[in-house]
Amino acid sequence: MFAGFRGLYEQMFAGLCDLYEQMFADLCGLYEQMLAGLCDLYEQMFADLCGLYEQMLAGLCDLHEQMFADLCGLYEQMLAGMCGLNEQMFAGLCGLYEQIFSGSCGCVYHSKVT
Repeated sequence: MFAGFRGLYEQMFAGLCDLYEQMFADLCGLYEQMLAGLCDLYEQMFADLCGLYEQMLAGLCDLHEQMFADLCGLYEQMLAGMCGLNEQMFAGLCGLYEQIFSGSCGCVYHSKVT
């Protein structure tokens, strides 16, 4: 009688072991698929983010280049204007000094002659 129970228990445990092995194998396969899917998803997300950051940085670089080009052009115009203004001022001052000195020298010379 005990031998019959023993055989029955052995069959039950063997069946349970097979059942658990199959369940764990199925779960492991499911987890492997889930992890593979997550890895693919994360790779795609990071690839998209990297592409987005590259576009943003390229846009910022272009913007900064344009800003510096505009500033350089503005400074060139300002300096050209200042140079032109300085030339006019010095030309005006030189003309004024020439008039002053030629007049005073002429007056002094004229007064000595008479």
